[in-house]
Amino acid sequence: MFTLGCDRAYLYAHPERELTPDEMRRYDEALARRAAGTPAQYITGHQEFWGLDLIVSPAVLIPRPETEHVVEAVLELVSGIELGQKQDQDQRPRTGVSAPHEVRIVDVGTGSGAIALALAHELPAAQIFATDISAEAIEVAGINAARHDLSSHIEFRQTDLLEGLPPAWFDFVISNPPYVGESEEDSVQMEVRKFEPRNAVFAGPTGLEVIARLIPQALIALRPGGWLVLEISGTIADRVQNLLSGWREVTLRKDLQGIARVALARKPAGAESGLADPGDEACRVCAREETGRAPSLHKQARTLLAHLTAPRTECRPSCRDRRNLPIRLMGTTTAFVDC
Repeated sequence: MFTLGCDRAYLYAHPERELTPDEMRRYDEALARRAAGTPAQYITGHQEFWGLDLIVSPAVLIPRPETEHVVEAVLELVSGIELGQKQDQDQRPRTGVSAPHEVRIVDVGTGSGAIALALAHELPAAQIFATDISAEAIEVAGINAARHDLSSHIEFRQTDLLEGLPPAWFDFVISNPPYVGESEEDSVQMEVRKFEPRNAVFAGPTGLEVIARLIPQALIALRPGGWLVLEISGTIADRVQNLLSGWREVTLRKDLQGIARVALARKPAGAESGLADPGDEACRVCAREETGRAPSLHKQARTLLAHLTAPRTECRPSCRDRRNLPIRLMGTTTAFVDC
């Protein structure tokens, strides 16, 4: 079908069809590439995910069926949000985040755009961002969004993880990050380690390097009560749980093979989160670090280079010439200084 550029129904309807010399050449080239280990998806340029036909190239990780568990988990939680909005304001929803706005989602390390596109397809009212450090990956994801008429539903940004995105704004931070350790390289399929983008597969020596950076950034990016949803592997499940110490409702979900595949954690609200209390005149991140008053989760967030300021207070002089972005944090107007 790839060689002829037709579908299966056409082949059944025309059994007498013979290959032309050019078609035979293309067929032989495809066989040779596959025999050398090139994934079939890179040969055809296509992979199905969540019922969507996606363009893929060696610039992006090939979407896997296991990643659909991430989409399923998010949709279940969003259902909880919608339920919560219909309940009385004094009644807490059973799950999810109660939010008087369209659900805000960011897919970190979007690659081909698989997760973001699946969610945009299922949640047309959601505000969805998708980030990737690779310009080539962002280009592929943008092409896929255009092919499925979803470009207006997703904002793509080339950035490292969550850098440059507003704090306390998202209901969901979602990611299928690189989580394979370099020490496990020999156990990874040859066609994966040889042909798929290395920085989308291997995180570093332990496999936790990217996740360890993402978790404190997610703490800042999420609204109180928001959810972090990560694809993981069974080999790092316990260590990921340790990194999520201090988060609420930490859960590991297994895939169809019984392997831990999705980690979910909810950002604590208010003082539990370690974020600044807007009524505290000494709530700046820099002040907390200098005085040693930072709670454990706040210490995790210091690498974000973000300063949360109390109302009508200024950040340290070295930051006064930086961009100020008014936001709503825990119900009180504050300022976020991008340092």
